[in-house]
Amino acid sequence: QMLNHDLSCTVSPLLEITLGNLNTMEAVLLEMKIGAKVRKDPFSQVMTEMVCLHSPGKEGPFKVLNNCYIYKDIIQVKLIDLSQVTYLEVTSLVVAAQIKAIQSPAATIWDCIHKTTSIGIYGPRYIHPSFTVIFTVCGHCYMPGKLTISDMKKGAKNTSPVVFQLWGKHSFLLDKPQDLSISVFSCDPDFEVKAERERKEIKQKQLLAGEVVHQQFLFSLADSREMHIFVFRVQVEPPNGRAVTQFFVTTPDPAPNLKRLSNRLGDLQEEKKIKSAPLLPAVCVKYPTFQD
Repeated sequence: QMLNHDLSCTVSPLLEITLGNLNTMEAVLLEMKIGAKVRKDPFSQVMTEMVCLHSPGKEGPFKVLNNCYIYKDIIQVKLIDLSQVTYLEVTSLVVAAQIKAIQSPAATIWDCIHKTTSIGIYGPRYIHPSFTVIFTVCGHCYMPGKLTISDMKKGAKNTSPVVFQLWGKHSFLLDKPQDLSISVFSCDPDFEVKAERERKEIKQKQLLAGEVVHQQFLFSLADSREMHIFVFRVQVEPPNGRAVTQFFVTTPDPAPNLKRLSNRLGDLQEEKKIKSAPLLPAVCVKYPTFQD
């Protein structure tokens, strides 16, 4: 079932509700943050509403849940018929019959809401001389603590599934769906982003469809320098315009064995410097002569 189009867009993740006790008789209360707010203008306030949809299956069909309460960007849902509700989707929409007949001020649902777009940054638990960072772009505020990527490529071969840790999250308001590019720049000369992967594109149609987009960036240690944490800058911008947002990310520590190896190499280099240092010439000290 299509939930993202001109009159509707999803503003939360798709949640699967699993009951540990099938004999549960009481209602379940759910509270979560949604990734949009209705604009303050009279048209948006009258024509726009946030609704909670439910379905017994992941693909729909979805029906409206009436037992919900919305305050600003928080929705509270009361699940009464637990045998029927297994999936939840919070959706923002405009009444189709009215919006189609109006040419202005609104053309799509995006004109009536302040829509949040979030970027999650995922990477390995420890950094290595060469490592991959995954950027996850979505239209809500939730990012899982771990991300499994099954289509990782190393050279021309696919590797086994890789689990990445959440390094951080950044959210910003996007006025309208449009093509965006994500650029990454290392703030430390000891590390670099592979040139062919410095910029990644997010298509307008992906944002309109409510897709979760994953983009990969490859980092590497320059030459044979010492491993350490570092900071990189992320910039998001449209094709021909100023950046819509910019933020900084700090990596985790290097792997413990790499830190020990780095310290050991540093000690060996220091020892080598000491051994190869030239001997200082003997200094003749002239002592004073005392008379009896």
